[in-house]
Amino acid sequence: SCAYWQDGGTLEDAQRDKLDLVCRKLGLKQGDRLLDVGCGWGSMAIHAARAYGAQVTGITLSQEQAAHARKRIAEEGLTDRIEIRVQDYRDVRDGPYDAISSIGMAEHVGSVRYREYADDLYALLKPGGRLLNHQIARR
Repeated sequence: SCAYWQDGGTLEDAQRDKLDLVCRKLGLKQGDRLLDVGCGWGSMAIHAARAYGAQVTGITLSQEQAAHARKRIAEEGLTDRIEIRVQDYRDVRDGPYDAISSIGMAEHVGSVRYREYADDLYALLKPGGRLLNHQIARR
């Protein structure tokens, strides 16, 4: 998706810094349940589990992305903290979550369904839970 550039670092640094910024904005801490909507190749899930001790559920509609993410998670030794599912966000029923991240996913929902998307994610949060929706917008 995008990167968070600081101090002229590398692309890899900027990608990691973006994930860390998302985790900090969500206020993640040890043991928090995080739902990563549109988890892609697993980078956010891995970072949140490894750096913050979160228990992460990542969802994607892509079998290929899920398989790749699961492989990376196993290689990192994080299978006890991360579950990747091939699942639509509208079918998630195991809330509540402490936090939800949605990075580059809302664009695929479409602007006519943003309200429904937000309502569905809100319903999965604990009282006082946090949602970070990162998306591309145009005027």
